[in-house]
Amino acid sequence: MHIEAESIPAEKLSEAANEAKAIAAIAARWQTRIAGFEPQQIVKIAELYEERKIELNSMDFDDLLLQTNILLRDCPDVLEQYQDKFKYLLVDEYVVRCNAGLAAV
Repeated sequence: MHIEAESIPAEKLSEAANEAKAIAAIAARWQTRIAGFEPQQIVKIAELYEERKIELNSMDFDDLLLQTNILLRDCPDVLEQYQDKFKYLLVDEYVVRCNAGLAAV
């Protein structure tokens, strides 16, 4: 696939580059954490993990960020309510580096 860089707006190139770096960082962390597992095993573990969270009616931290984004995106009245309620937010470095967390902010 050939892409003409000049045809893509600079902000989109920057956004894509940052996303690619984030994905690479996540992949590197996963590679370190999952040494000894085959890719098919990793997929199965992830599927079982998601199924178990549903069975337990629970969410992990990433789910909380994702579901918050979905709520604020799909329910403008809820977004407005929180925008009116809070003037400032204290955001830690994880949320700033995490796309889902940053989108929620």
